[in-house]
Amino acid sequence: MNSFKIKPVEIDESRYNKEELGNFEFPSTFIGIGAVAAGKSTLMFNLVNMLKPVFDDNVIIFSPTATNDPILLKLVEDELVLEVFESYSNETLQRILEVIKDDPDEKQKYLIIFDDILGMANMANNHISKEARFLNSFISTYRHGAGICQEGRISCMWFIQYYKSLLPTLRVNASYVSFLGKHSEKNIKQYAEELSTVCGGSENKFMELWNTCKGGRYDFMTIDLRKLRVFKNLDELVYDDFKQTPQDAEEPQEEPKEDLKENDDKKKI
Repeated sequence: MNSFKIKPVEIDESRYNKEELGNFEFPSTFIGIGAVAAGKSTLMFNLVNMLKPVFDDNVIIFSPTATNDPILLKLVEDELVLEVFESYSNETLQRILEVIKDDPDEKQKYLIIFDDILGMANMANNHISKEARFLNSFISTYRHGAGICQEGRISCMWFIQYYKSLLPTLRVNASYVSFLGKHSEKNIKQYAEELSTVCGGSENKFMELWNTCKGGRYDFMTIDLRKLRVFKNLDELVYDDFKQTPQDAEEPQEEPKEDLKENDDKKKI
């Protein structure tokens, strides 16, 4: 008998050059959102250090504050990054992708960090600008090498001040989102409305998780949009939708033939 039960599709993950470390999976896009003095640079420094087993020092940063941010300067001084650019251009990003393509070791992974660059060319408010069109294409295809380099070699981080500044394609392609520092009630309600799918679609549950994650002065909320999980900071799991949501029932087992015969006898009686 034909079965119409939907079954998982087995995929050869080795084709996509994937790697996992702690609660993170690569390639991926991480977004850190917080106003000035929210701790974005501190988080960036820690992530670069934590992810050395994946990227080593293959880290490229675009940041307009590269020369006057002591934390970014320390990244350079400690030789934790490959290159820092104070301004962004499509041409520079294209050259970086070409360099990655020419690296003969295809297992080498690269992390490209965009720190407050969305305002450089007013990209947040001009989605059809030349810079934004190229970035939209890059954001949509970076996992596959952006049409230039090999599959699975690039991961991205974006650090911005306001959620509303995110390009639409960046919201759709985000893997992880961290909310740092203080946020207005209006903005928090927007997050709950747009991101509550991570906790079963309940905005009230999102607000509950927000309050749990933001208990301390420097605590922040991290959302894993791939696996529908929520963390306090980066390591304390506070919600896992897979565990909270009932899974599909197992295939019903056939009744033993002996039992079937017994049931038939009862019917005759």
